[in-house]
Amino acid sequence: MQIRPEVALVVFDSTAAPGAAVYAEGCGEELAGDEVERAIRTYSRRSEATGLAALGLAAWGAADVTAPARHRLYRATASTHFLLGGDDERIEAIP
Repeated sequence: MQIRPEVALVVFDSTAAPGAAVYAEGCGEELAGDEVERAIRTYSRRSEATGLAALGLAAWGAADVTAPARHRLYRATASTHFLLGGDDERIEAIP
């Protein structure tokens, strides 16, 4: 059951000045069926390529993100993108 699909996202560089980030608002939805398989392959490929597997973030399978497992995969679709200016002013960014 999806009660509140609205999501907010932020992507930032922790070495940059505070507030130097891209912000987004949109909707999220849980992946199902073939989408889970496709997404889990992407996640696993990236974690293995970046060495995250060595940190215990090894490749997962669909069983790791479907019931009764405790984790799930979601897709966020952004509808608004913005940067923060002075005084937390939102500056709309073009996606």
